[in-house]
Amino acid sequence: MPEPCPRIPARPRRGAPTPIGSRPKRAIQRRRARGDRTGSALMPALILLSLGMSLLASLLHSSVATSEIATSRAERFETRRATGSVNRMTAQAIWSMYEATLADGVSVTTGGMRAYLDSQGLVDQSDQTPTPIPVDGWLGLGHNQHGELVLGDSIVDWVRVHREDSGNQTLLYVTSLTHNDVGHHAHTECQTDVFALEPPAWAGLEFALLANNIDCIMCHTRVDDVFRIHEGSGVAAPGSYQRARVGSIESFTFFHEPESEIAGTLYMGGPALDADGDVITDWSALSLLGADLTASGQIELDVLGDPIFNALSPVDPSAPTPFGSLYTDYLDYPDQVDGMMPDTFPLPFPDDGGVDPATGALTNAGEGNRIVDDEEFHAKTSGFNGSITGGAIGVSALGAKITDPADAETLAAGNATSLATGTAANVILTGTDLDPIRIDGDVAIDGDLVISGPLIGTGTLWVRGNIYVRGDLEYQDMVSGTDRQYGVAADGTENLLAMAAGGNIVVGDPYRPAWGDAGTVTGDDDGEWNFVVEELVQFNRREYVKTLPRVEGDSTWTENRTGTPTPSTPELLVEQGSPVYEWQPTGNTIQREIVNWVDNGSYKPKKIAVPKDNGLPPPYRKTWNQWIDDPGGATVWKSKWESVGTGTYEDVPETAKVQVGYKEKLTPVYDNPAYMGADYVPRYYAYGEDSEIPIQTKGLVFDPDTQRVRSEDGHIEKWNDWRLEKVGQNDSSSSIMNPTDVQPPVVSYLEPTSDWLSPEALEGLITSSLAARDATESLKIDSTLYSANSVFGVVPNDASDGTNGSIRVQGQLLGADVGLLGPTGMDLFYDRRGADVLDLRDDSKLGLTFVGTLPSPIQ
Repeated sequence: MPEPCPRIPARPRRGAPTPIGSRPKRAIQRRRARGDRTGSALMPALILLSLGMSLLASLLHSSVATSEIATSRAERFETRRATGSVNRMTAQAIWSMYEATLADGVSVTTGGMRAYLDSQGLVDQSDQTPTPIPVDGWLGLGHNQHGELVLGDSIVDWVRVHREDSGNQTLLYVTSLTHNDVGHHAHTECQTDVFALEPPAWAGLEFALLANNIDCIMCHTRVDDVFRIHEGSGVAAPGSYQRARVGSIESFTFFHEPESEIAGTLYMGGPALDADGDVITDWSALSLLGADLTASGQIELDVLGDPIFNALSPVDPSAPTPFGSLYTDYLDYPDQVDGMMPDTFPLPFPDDGGVDPATGALTNAGEGNRIVDDEEFHAKTSGFNGSITGGAIGVSALGAKITDPADAETLAAGNATSLATGTAANVILTGTDLDPIRIDGDVAIDGDLVISGPLIGTGTLWVRGNIYVRGDLEYQDMVSGTDRQYGVAADGTENLLAMAAGGNIVVGDPYRPAWGDAGTVTGDDDGEWNFVVEELVQFNRREYVKTLPRVEGDSTWTENRTGTPTPSTPELLVEQGSPVYEWQPTGNTIQREIVNWVDNGSYKPKKIAVPKDNGLPPPYRKTWNQWIDDPGGATVWKSKWESVGTGTYEDVPETAKVQVGYKEKLTPVYDNPAYMGADYVPRYYAYGEDSEIPIQTKGLVFDPDTQRVRSEDGHIEKWNDWRLEKVGQNDSSSSIMNPTDVQPPVVSYLEPTSDWLSPEALEGLITSSLAARDATESLKIDSTLYSANSVFGVVPNDASDGTNGSIRVQGQLLGADVGLLGPTGMDLFYDRRGADVLDLRDDSKLGLTFVGTLPSPIQ
């Protein structure tokens, strides 16, 4: 324990005059005796003189006292300022010492920082009486002739620090004792300042929709402020409605003439693409509207109280101003004038190794593996104390498996009355109008979650695995007349939910095949194709591209040449073995070669005899494509070459063919700006643990103008073999799954973890929930949804299947990859309260901040 912080009295200054009027009584008596001998004639004069001197002395005393008080205050202020400076220097020294331990390219992390503090003896003392440790030697201050630490004119007696951890926050309590006896008085100051080592709140919580890559969601979408939509709720005053911010960090794909309205601002960190994968340059050609905004960024309304919409128009990046409707290449702005847009998605359970539940010690065993380890889950959730009551609560122990849809329905009917935080199980929550789900605080689920139904309360569901929203998930709000009091229950309780998944969030029915197709989606090519599979392919392609150091561009063919083919430059790949032949005339015909497809999908060369007088100049053939049903009933894609002239197939001796030259296929090769480095661990999506990973690895072309890799085919819309590579997760021969000297990729599954719920059982829960709802209304979700992986989903456009093909989300959609389709439209109404319950921190920006000074020092 440090010495207690003393209070040293101020010493009088040496040589200071004794104030008049404070002399001893004996001197006054001697003066009075002399006055009696001099006679009474002098008395009046002496009295007047005495009064004058007393007045003068009083004035002098007052002046001196005021001057000394001012000097004393200034000296005390200097001492106090020196003490605060010592505390700040100490905190900064601790932070700098940690940063100095990091290798080049290694980022600061909460786990790494805490491990360093442990190694220096600064252990967590949050649950005990603090015992500060001495850190005087960490400051690097000079010494005076007496060997004392000095800062300016102040002497630093000692500095002590102790640490307390709380969630993502690490607090340093720095106490120092300093004194100064150089001036008129000696002053001593003892002060405790508190500093926080913590990542800042993630800036993405200010967005209605944010993702690395967004596909299709903006085809027919309306984005607005939820409190403007529910104007009678009384939560927001008319005229104060917040704009909704929509952003994509890497790419944003618009399909088929999008028609959408954004009552706010759209931000593009990467390129905006059309349905063919081409970069959008002419925004005026699209039916995308943005609302006018006030000078403070709120939605501007017309006289009827409706937003004023106009076509989205890009802000000039050379002279950017805030509160525009569209910003392109926003991450390249040196100063993001319209508010921060993050470039990463923090994991809800930080991938820093976590804390050993048994010992409380930090560990880095699972750091960076992109998997939620037990220790990481514990580190995030150990301080939670929330609960779930109400509704039907079905709890399935980890390891148990449900394969029968009837058994899944039995579990959904409930087998528990409440759910405590940290439950190690897979959970089904189902609310009803008479018995809604009730949430209170932060609740952690160590498994998967299937959820639907009315909900009351405020809190966050932190789910280690996947989250499945199988039907409506709606706040049970008060209704006053015809107005819904959004976010407020009948008893006045605030209704506010956020859900964060360590895995993926799946909305609606991922097993529904593409419209018009029969059968079931399995995630493999033995099943049907649908929108969710298409999204898997798109996002897997983008992840695959990040593993390619170099990428080929568009190829070109040279004219006929003679001699030996050679590369034009080292940056070109040259495909040789492409000779050009002439055929020797035989009679009245010239033989020419074509390629013809045969039924089994292979091809072989044929010779065709064409009359000489036909005069066919090259090229003498055209290409066409068609769908052909083979005898087995499967639909396969065939390509075929067809002659332009007339003639008959003949067997022509090879001796009739004479090589007269060759053609070069020249393919430029470029450095890939999207390449993440040799140590990058990609993350691919698959339906289940036994499913193949569909990746488009072929037909990829680098565009030097846009500096990005595009697909020759735009979007893949069917299972095929000439663009897709279907990678087995346990294929030891695959260079994708078994790269040399690099950690294998991480695979994120859409189906329940460890198959605890079979695809048939999960699909049964989804279809029964959809069938029970009003099929004339949109699928409704009241929640902020967050995943550092994906938010996938689709709803049927068929009343017989329970929806009208549209989705309404009141909250936020935040995910690294967002592919959510309401084929007849989507409403996304931004609820800015999500940041109040979803504590997400940007660990990459971990730093030191000053919190405040304690009213009394820690002894």
